[in-house]
Order: sequence, then structure tokens, then C-alpha cells
Amino acid sequence: MMTVTVSQHDDSTLQNGSFSAEVFSPQGKRVISVGRYDPPGASGSYPATNDKADYGMNAMSDRLHQDTTIILALDYQRVIARVVGADATGIWEDEKAPRHMGVSNVLFIDGHVEPMNPSAIDPTVPELHDQYWRPMREPRLATQ
Repeated sequence: MMTVTVSQHDDSTLQNGSFSAEVFSPQGKRVISVGRYDPPGASGSYPATNDKADYGMNAMSDRLHQDTTIILALDYQRVIARVVGADATGIWEDEKAPRHMGVSNVLFIDGHVEPMNPSAIDPTVPELHDQYWRPMREPRLATQ
């Protein structure tokens, strides 16, 4: 089950809830709609499979809170990007989807989007995994 929850943003410019979002199932049905002024805590859930998709969500998205530099979703060939953690089962090289002239659109947990080269966010490289994919509360893969 995948759950999306509106969390409070600590940026004072976003106090009034200046975003909205919709999540669609692989079949195209709208399953979650977060409105422009929904309060923190508003949420919705839907069964998540590993079907083919255009975008994939970080498999540890439920553990991301104030991890502003961590990837939430990106151009990907599966609904869930299972490339996070020591026991990750996703295959980055086969499932990444750089559809935009060799780069992927990457949505970060703080809401900003950046076009990025897949090699710059490759979760099989421990340092990049820890920098872009790993929730702060999870163990690092890279040695210090």
C-alpha cells in the first residue's frame, strides 16, 4: 500500500499550502488528490504494485520527512523505485528512464524538480545513494 501525506513545510513562503498534486494508478484512475489548501496530515492510499510506469516513487518515501535533497520520484520504468537500502531489489541500469535528451526529471521531497543525468544519481554508487536516495534515519551505504 502506498500512502501520500501532506506534511508541513518549514519554508514560510509555503505556509498557505501553495501546491496541489494528484496521484494516478497504473490504470489511469485518480487515487489521491491533494488540494491547494489541504492541511498537514491530509492523505490518501492505494495499492502499489511494481507494474511498468512512466514515473517511479522512492521505495522509502514513507520514511522521508525533512529530507529536502532526497529523491521522491523520477522518470522510471516501474511504479516503485526499489533501489534504496542494502537490500534493494530494483535494477537501476534496466529501470531508469532518461526520457528527456538523456536526462530524467527528478522530483525531490521538498517539491522542486531538476533534470538530472542518471549517472549523477546512480543509487548503486554508495555516496550517491546516501546523498540522493537514503532517508536520514536509514543507515548509510558509504563508509565514512
